[in-house]
Amino acid sequence: FTIQSIPVAQQARAAEAIAGFVAPGGSLLLVALVHEPGVDPTGPPWPLDRSTLDALESGVEGGPGLDRRWGEEVELGPSARLVTRELHRPAP
Repeated sequence: FTIQSIPVAQQARAAEAIAGFVAPGGSLLLVALVHEPGVDPTGPPWPLDRSTLDALESGVEGGPGLDRRWGEEVELGPSARLVTRELHRPAP
């Protein structure tokens, strides 16, 4: 939920920075509310969009991405989902 406290326009950049902190062999647990495409989120907290989730998984530009070990999504209504994922950075 850390990224959701940041305005939407800055979320993807924050996600990339957080992914950069995951050490080789380390994992990141993601728990977030995600809004559906075409929905204008209100906040704070601002639900994430799919591009922010992609930014977490792709990691830092030019560096290795994070592998999704598992994930689950629960629909909370017509415009929001609760998303949980474990993202792992492979060891060299």
